Amino acid sequence: MVFGLIAAAIGGVVGAISTIGSSILGLSVSPFLGIVSFAMGIAKLLSPKNQIEPRDYERFSYTADIKDKKPENYENVSSYINDVKNSMKELTPVEEQKLENLSEEEKKRYKSNTVATIFQAFGEEIGLEEPISFGAIKGAAEIKMNPTEFKKMIEDYKNNKIPTMDVDAYLDNELDADDDVAMYDYLKEKLDKMG
Repeated sequence: MVFGLIAAAIGGVVGAISTIGSSILGLSVSPFLGIVSFAMGIAKLLSPKNQIEPRDYERFSYTADIKDKKPENYENVSSYINDVKNSMKELTPVEEQKLENLSEEEKKRYKSNTVATIFQAFGEEIGLEEPISFGAIKGAAEIKMNPTEFKKMIEDYKNNKIPTMDVDAYLDNELDADDDVAMYDYLKEKLDKMG
């Protein structure tokens, strides 16, 4: 029973990568660039084995795509990252040529999936047993939360100090009254600075 719950949690985290990547892809330019910038800061907090260099954001997900490496086929995000990074070294000259000639839409799609991977690796390293939601990522970027503040928020959520990490749901008034008050109290100082 416990193994099944753990397997389901792991599957949910790695399985969320493509869903969240698709959500990031759908953003307009400014929010998209804000999330990419935010991911670059988050990536610096990752252990070296899980770090993906910004110059490789497109290459990483392109490699995963052409080598048919799907995150849901791995035990954890770290294993997925490691395997794809190793495969990046094995691109053929033809595959390299195709990478250099990607359309802007393809570049954005690959970058979106890599950004989603970074956030899920971050949650995994912290010990979160569920995916970091798109709403948590988008909302945190929107209020210009820095990576250290984001890490603290995720840890506070994990330790049941706040009811949700979905900052976007709070900003869009989608929480029930008790959760809304708790998130207001939690985010008040940050929101006042944005004023």
